[in-house]
Amino acid sequence: MRSRLPLTVGCWVGLLAIVIAAPISDWTTVVTLRSGVSVRVESSNGMVQQGEFLGADTDHLTMAVARRPVDIRRAEVRRLYRVSERKVGRFALRGLVIGATGGAILGAVAAETNKAQLSALMALGWGAIGAVIGAITGLNRGRVLLYEAQVSGG
Repeated sequence: MRSRLPLTVGCWVGLLAIVIAAPISDWTTVVTLRSGVSVRVESSNGMVQQGEFLGADTDHLTMAVARRPVDIRRAEVRRLYRVSERKVGRFALRGLVIGATGGAILGAVAAETNKAQLSALMALGWGAIGAVIGAITGLNRGRVLLYEAQVSGG
């Protein structure tokens, strides 16, 4: 039983490496994408457009850019990304909680007298700093590559 464990682990690691390294060139991912998702399209001519995905079929995709529908032929799409939404409020709240907790603990541990007052002040200060950092972090909109056209080597 033990002699098979390294072989099994090696097979799983190899399979995982193949899946991760495989190019994302399946257009069906684009066709099955739900309408309303934010997307970013990089065309083969270098043009980049970002907007709301409306739909796609085997030959083209349609997206709304500045509330105007734009049709893009599949042959022109070099890369297509799904763009995540901003999460400013969630990240600010998370930063507030982490900062306030850390500040309260720091105030309680560091103070020799008036632990409650110093702990509350530290919690407020570090909580505010954490909320600001969290809000700034939440402004970032992550991108996930959904499609990349295969380029013929030549």
